[in-house]
Amino acid sequence: MRRVRMRRNPIFEHLYLGIPWTEIDYLIAMYTHGLVTIVSTRARHVGFGRVVGLRALTTPHGIGYSKVVIVVDDTVDPFNLEQVM
Repeated sequence: MRRVRMRRNPIFEHLYLGIPWTEIDYLIAMYTHGLVTIVSTRARHVGFGRVVGLRALTTPHGIGYSKVVIVVDDTVDPFNLEQVM
């Protein structure tokens, strides 16, 4: 091959400009689509938050809809996204 082909008027179907997404951008995007489950619980023993998070994923709603589970302490309001983050 001896030539490089080019198009005078290129067509860009998808063009992403700017800095890449951060973790908080990803979580907020998932939150707005209803794919984040936030659980507030009182810690009873070490690893209790993990158990609650996995249990939330095994519910019928968690299997199909939850992509991210966030478990917070009972002092955090789960309906206030700023407190959760």
